[in-house]
Amino acid sequence: MESTGIGDDVEKWLASGTDVRRLAAPASTFTVPGFGPLLVIAIIGWPDSLTVLSVEPGLGVHAKHSTARLALRDDLGGFHKFRQGGGGGGGPFGRMIYNSTFDGPVPQGARCLHLYGLPNGRVSTHTAQDPLPPHVTVPLD
Repeated sequence: MESTGIGDDVEKWLASGTDVRRLAAPASTFTVPGFGPLLVIAIIGWPDSLTVLSVEPGLGVHAKHSTARLALRDDLGGFHKFRQGGGGGGGPFGRMIYNSTFDGPVPQGARCLHLYGLPNGRVSTHTAQDPLPPHVTVPLD
């Protein structure tokens, strides 16, 4: 018996009756300047926002490496402000699974997203006009 995998089933479900669109897959590892290594599982496009699902590496039990420090811009110039996020995990291996939600959907025609690492506290106050540090580019499906 051949299995298409849960990813294919999720894709069919998203396309068949929801207004949710998965943008980035398969999972990819990036080193975000100013932030560190990050495994991006998927980027989910909601009608009013987009969410980055990510896993941080095992940095130890006492690590506090929050994706609340991520900023996001699309290749058409739109700056997506951080709205909310959360995560779980840790334990003896220190891996954290995070969801980071940003304002506004990705506009039609966007071909990639740029992830930036910002110092704590700057994510909420950063504006599109402020200079951004180096970034990593995440291509969209």
